[in-house]
Amino acid sequence: MPGLRAFRLISGVPFGRLKTSVVQLVERRSPKPNVVGSSPPWRAIFRFRFKSIDIMFSKISNFLGEVKGELHKASWPWESDPKIKGLKKYKELVDSTVVVLIAMILLAGFVQFWDFFDVQIVGFFHVMTEYLFSYFGR
Repeated sequence: MPGLRAFRLISGVPFGRLKTSVVQLVERRSPKPNVVGSSPPWRAIFRFRFKSIDIMFSKISNFLGEVKGELHKASWPWESDPKIKGLKKYKELVDSTVVVLIAMILLAGFVQFWDFFDVQIVGFFHVMTEYLFSYFGR
């Protein structure tokens, strides 16, 4: 029975692990081929696990196809002319990067200045309270 063994392996159930109930072992089937009885000629195999995997892969494939389509529609910050080579091709990208780096340096300087200023003010008030508490007592 190599066909049955392959069927059981494909279905995800190891060969010796299918359990048959006593009712299925002793129940007799109808001799008429057109009559469908209460028990089918083979065991029911639940394939919802495989269907969900197939659905998952089809959704992933669909998603990746849509992403590829959207990336083709996007406007990229470099020249699409094949005659332009080197850094000239990426002029807009380099200019935008320089603008972002300058903005980051200016913002970091601004934050550093106000941090230094706040530390000086808090330090001044700390020294003043220490002086006042030591002069007037606690």
